[in-house]
Amino acid sequence: MTSTLADRPAHATGGPGPRRRAAWGVAGAVLLVLLAAALPAVLGVDVKAGTAPPLLADWRPRLGPGTLPAALLAALACTPVLHRAADRLAWPALLAAAWLVGVGWLLSLALVDGVAGVAGPLDQGREYLPTARSVGDVPAALRGFVDRIPFDHPDHWAVHVAGHPPGALLLFVGLARLGLGTGLEAGLWVVGVAATTPLAVAVALRAVGDERVARTALPFLVMGPAALWQGVSADAAFAAVAAWAAAGLALAVTARALHGQVGWAALSGLLLAACVFLSYG
Repeated sequence: MTSTLADRPAHATGGPGPRRRAAWGVAGAVLLVLLAAALPAVLGVDVKAGTAPPLLADWRPRLGPGTLPAALLAALACTPVLHRAADRLAWPALLAAAWLVGVGWLLSLALVDGVAGVAGPLDQGREYLPTARSVGDVPAALRGFVDRIPFDHPDHWAVHVAGHPPGALLLFVGLARLGLGTGLEAGLWVVGVAATTPLAVAVALRAVGDERVARTALPFLVMGPAALWQGVSADAAFAAVAAWAAAGLALAVTARALHGQVGWAALSGLLLAACVFLSYG
């Protein structure tokens, strides 16, 4: 026999107690951020973080094509609609809806700077994509990869290529050879992959036996502030690989059949190995 939300006690459905604690938690978090932003200015400490410490950022308020969609999605996230959907949708439909909303959220934030907000970040000279388009001989590039890392090498790699293992470059070489070598195409690909990260977290939670927590967390995972850095950044794609590796591990240790254990464990191992070649972090 299954229970409905109405059957659950108040503490399971967000009664006054949990709501009050959540409000205090949010207020405390906001206060900590404000203190972290104010203390450097008050104490005269140069944190070398741009003009918006404690964030490594600069204050540049602006409007663009993505502003209105982003505002509408943010307003939607503040209503019970997403949370009710997370409670009622079938699991596959919930994951599909979460991915679509995530893509919309990432794109709307990036499109505040117009199409350049999606196409530009990956196509800068210090990024992977311009280098990836110039790689003609992959084995030769790999053989000389370490030699070309130092900045004093006459043909040194671009900053991001030199700062990561060769798998990061090979990922974009593959995209270029598949016909996704422009900044816009690669940017859209990264957004699509990055939007799967919340799904991986939810799958892992459900696998270890807590679907209720997975459903509750999913709207926050999809609409979280990390989206500012996920669209468009290659690191967001690397993070998705790591998240799915963890999800595969959770599925492996909870699978009942031997073939499920072996299959999910093998997939998790391959993805974890890929992470080692994507980012030193």
